[in-house]
Amino acid sequence: MNILYIEDDKQLAKTIQQKLISHYNVDISPTGKKGIILAENKEYDLFIIDYYLPDQNGIQVCKKIREVDTKTPILVFTTNDTKKDVVEALDAGADDYLTKPFSYQELEARIRALVRRNSRKQPTKQINVGKLTIKLDDQYIVLNKQYIKLPRQEYMLLKYLTTNKGKLVSREELYEHVWGRDDYYNSNTIDVHIRRLRKRLKELVGENCIKSVYGSGYKIYNFQEE
Repeated sequence: MNILYIEDDKQLAKTIQQKLISHYNVDISPTGKKGIILAENKEYDLFIIDYYLPDQNGIQVCKKIREVDTKTPILVFTTNDTKKDVVEALDAGADDYLTKPFSYQELEARIRALVRRNSRKQPTKQINVGKLTIKLDDQYIVLNKQYIKLPRQEYMLLKYLTTNKGKLVSREELYEHVWGRDDYYNSNTIDVHIRRLRKRLKELVGENCIKSVYGSGYKIYNFQEE
């Protein structure tokens, strides 16, 4: 089970990660921005978000994650359990909150309850684009009932383009969301991987479905239906 923990207190984040490691895989993000990028590009079973972050507060992060993921449970850590803060967190899309300091036993109990509740209603995530089905919980696409595993960057490119089908996606946006960083933008990296993905899709469905918009970015359109 995968958990994303967005927390700028390095010591606390490491402690929680070590305590949970025997049962869960825990990724740590020290900022809201990096946490949002991870949430958009990797499948998680639970998000844990600290209310106070250096670049934006946990409520803002919660809202942004809910724009791309409406179902994965969110647990917010706060140092203040006033009614106003609790209501604000829940209204932003959080499923539960925990006030610092808390016991590890209580944290584990909350995690189990949230995951159990979510597992009863969580369908398999996928996007259908013409003849292709893109599985959002792994690196597979499905064509004519055949599962095809893509290299990670090609899969992430295809996933991001299809989740934004019909919209213009800039090269910088692709680079940030697929590679998870925006400090060093490499235009050639985008060109190489888009070229490989186009070639693969051409072989699979017989058409080039990724359109270049000169100087702006890319659009993906629906594959021809059988």
